[in-house]
Amino acid sequence: MVQQQRQTFVLLDEDDSRSVVVHPKNCDRFVLPSTHAVAACYAFDQFVNNMQGQFDELMDRLAKWVESHRDRAKAAYVAVREGNRFLFVVMQRTVPFDAELATNWRILILPLPKMNASV
Repeated sequence: MVQQQRQTFVLLDEDDSRSVVVHPKNCDRFVLPSTHAVAACYAFDQFVNNMQGQFDELMDRLAKWVESHRDRAKAAYVAVREGNRFLFVVMQRTVPFDAELATNWRILILPLPKMNASV
């Protein structure tokens, strides 16, 4: 016998005058008007979509940078850290530290003011 799972949804109606109680895992409950809850959900959705676009752009730029520096850069990696921070790691082809390559790398990521980046 296959058991079907029912999905439950919470309806947030912008025209509803009631308040919404938010209960996150850290137990820091708060109350806000339903209009604010809808606006917050909309803003978060826009943020996620914007971040995905920026991340895709970053990956394209990273691939082009590694390709243009393939004589000195073996690979580059990006890890998403806590708080949506990015950790960038570039592997050099040579053992001694290549200061010029590091400078070129910083130039690549400096135009990313909206993203939290660690080099």
